[in-house]
Amino acid sequence: MFGKPLNHTPLKKKLKVVTQDNASLTQKQTFMKAFQDQGGINYFTGKKMDLNEVMAHNFIHVLSKKQFHYFKYFPKNIILGDLIHHKLIDQGTCEELAEHLELFPREAGRWKEFYALLACLKSEYKDWVDFNGKKFKL
Repeated sequence: MFGKPLNHTPLKKKLKVVTQDNASLTQKQTFMKAFQDQGGINYFTGKKMDLNEVMAHNFIHVLSKKQFHYFKYFPKNIILGDLIHHKLIDQGTCEELAEHLELFPREAGRWKEFYALLACLKSEYKDWVDFNGKKFKL
């Protein structure tokens, strides 16, 4: 009636497919950023770490990746440490931490700072989730 009829074709949405390779690349980029931001310094011992000798277990998520999944690739949520620190944070008990601090008393101050960082990141996560309209309970 008023010229050519409109051609109504459905809009196709392009979905980004996240593959294991993309996730690995994101993880590598995040770990590299965390390493650079922290100057390659072990959070607990204060020793300089060599980038060529650093492995995935040297990057420790302060907040659990499973419970706080929105901060999985957040560089502030990642600190550098040794395998023993990673195990203590992920699976350790209070008794195991106490035994560790008896062997390495110099680290006690850094563990206090770690728990302060943990509380700060939890608060920041809650604010981020609330701002973005997600449901979250601590």
